[in-house]
Amino acid sequence: MPWCYRCRVNRIDLNIVHDHAPAAYMADLPEFMRQVNDPDLLNLFATALRDEDVTKSMYAGMDGGPSESKCPGETNAVCRALRPVLQLLDPQRYMPTMLTTLVCQSPADIPGAMQLLSPLGAEARDAVLTYLLYPSDVDTVYNTALGMYDLPLVLAVAQRSQHDPREYLTALGELHAIASDEYRRYK
Repeated sequence: MPWCYRCRVNRIDLNIVHDHAPAAYMADLPEFMRQVNDPDLLNLFATALRDEDVTKSMYAGMDGGPSESKCPGETNAVCRALRPVLQLLDPQRYMPTMLTTLVCQSPADIPGAMQLLSPLGAEARDAVLTYLLYPSDVDTVYNTALGMYDLPLVLAVAQRSQHDPREYLTALGELHAIASDEYRRYK
């Protein structure tokens, strides 16, 4: 998709890819995904989404007067539309993009993103975790992982954050020492 690459090279807001022709974009979403075929570029696109029509705000013509550029729910609608297409194309390859769409919607769906991470192996999870932590609040991700009682995931999040190891290693060690999952929930 030459549009995305040109936007990136020329530092044009990627939100214009959708806002230029929203109905056509949504109708041709699978073709858009096949043409872009780059998870990193799709991540940039997802993080650029916002509830604003940039064709009426940032890139409005000189002859037009001010017009309403707010588009409530645009980000959520595009993010919800992207996930099933990504799932059909290649869920393993596009896992970072699926996580990005969950985090970039408003409000962010951190629990949903964490559920996508849970079944992954440690190595794959660690590689994808970076994409989750970039656009989201690290403390929210950390607390969500704690709430899931996924101690390896909690440790991986804490190691990539600015948390002091003295703060989390002791607590994680105590939780890990507790034998029963049922007992962990009541501690």
